[in-house]
Amino acid sequence: MKSTERFVALALTAPLLFMPGLCADKKSPKALNPAEISKRAAAATVGIQCVSDGKAGTKAGTLDTSGFLVSDNGEIVTSLRSIVLCSQIAVRLPGGDVYDSVSVLDMDLRRDLVILRVKAASLPTLPLGDSNTLEIGQTLYSASFPSQKASVSGFRQMDGYKLVQISATPNSGEPVAGRPVMDEQGRVVAVAATPVAGAQNQAFALPVNYVKGYLDSKNEMAFSNFVMIVSAAMAAINAAKAPAAAPGAPSVPPGVGGGIGSGTGGGVGVGRSPANQSPVGVYRPGNGVTAPTILRKREPQYSEEARTAKFEGTVVLTLVVDENGKPTNIRVTKTLGLGLDQKAIEAVSQWIFEPGKKDGKPVPVMANVEVNFKLL
Repeated sequence: MKSTERFVALALTAPLLFMPGLCADKKSPKALNPAEISKRAAAATVGIQCVSDGKAGTKAGTLDTSGFLVSDNGEIVTSLRSIVLCSQIAVRLPGGDVYDSVSVLDMDLRRDLVILRVKAASLPTLPLGDSNTLEIGQTLYSASFPSQKASVSGFRQMDGYKLVQISATPNSGEPVAGRPVMDEQGRVVAVAATPVAGAQNQAFALPVNYVKGYLDSKNEMAFSNFVMIVSAAMAAINAAKAPAAAPGAPSVPPGVGGGIGSGTGGGVGVGRSPANQSPVGVYRPGNGVTAPTILRKREPQYSEEARTAKFEGTVVLTLVVDENGKPTNIRVTKTLGLGLDQKAIEAVSQWIFEPGKKDGKPVPVMANVEVNFKLL
């Protein structure tokens, strides 16, 4: 009886060993033809209408750009630069529905990336691929290309990130940035980027793996708040690009920074003064006067506005280190905005210095301090 039961069991399970694909390796999704890829992209690509109020030197009016859906609850990926000067935006879904209430989930100024959201549900989406697997010569598809078909021609290292270089030229005059770049399986592997300085006749795209870290973010804000934050950030960027100081201005030594939500100030430079000793008895290093050195410092914290905007940069402070090693008369000589100037002052005001000395005795000495704010 036991022998019969064992035979029946074997007979029932044996056919499973020959079922096709049961023990086979997992295969890649089937390649789609160009028409199928185009249809898939069109179903999840949204139109974004940007309304400009004419501020910041821009022309008042409207312009259209685009993005694509990555979640069925209304998350949209697009280019930050394509909406950075908008005072209002509206999103038109592929089915024709228009949403005037748009929020910003997260953004990355450095990588020209923003995640928007509309209050919708059960929307068509595009699957995300793995941009780390991209290879030179690989076929790509996007409405950003004249023929909608191109290939990976290389990778370009930018300031803190990489771009995919594509063997295609963007359509002249069309808002291509923010559109999906897809592989032969219809998966998004990159996001069409705005032109790169010095390479306007070449096409570039941001690897999609940069996007993944911002999905389902908890930093959601109203678009009106986004407008205020970006306006402040752009003003700070423009200030940083201002012409250099006139000859004779003090040089600023480098500092070091790092850490999400914090930065570090380093390097004490020569403070500016018309003479070695100012009228109020403050010295500067040189001619027998030693420079103050940092003994203990407090790490500056990021402001909420700067953290949300993923904003980085350097604040330069001029101060006087008194005979007791305490910083006084702190002034901002290079501003960042977004609340970071105040954060730098708050931190440096609590630093402790070894005071500068003249003839072996502590004296008040002017110095410059550079405070770097950097996100990891």
